[in-house]
Amino acid sequence: MQEPVRDMYRGFEILLILRHIEDGRIETTLFFTPPPSAPPGLAQAAKDAGGSTLHPLDSVTPITDQIEVAHRIVDDMMERHRRATPG
Repeated sequence: MQEPVRDMYRGFEILLILRHIEDGRIETTLFFTPPPSAPPGLAQAAKDAGGSTLHPLDSVTPITDQIEVAHRIVDDMMERHRRATPG
């Protein structure tokens, strides 16, 4: 069974998918979709930031905490892009 959780933050769509594995684990997959106006470097950073993790059932961080971490990732990506961009 899959449970998608969507969130918007600073123009990014954050998609967190929780997939229940038959052996009792949960796989969490995080996707960042930047706004259409995002510069190519920031869009690539968002693509690279996503990923999947397998968790034992009793160690999965609450969804609200995972979304807060995703917000910090977006802030960090934007800050790194700002520092790398001349001007």
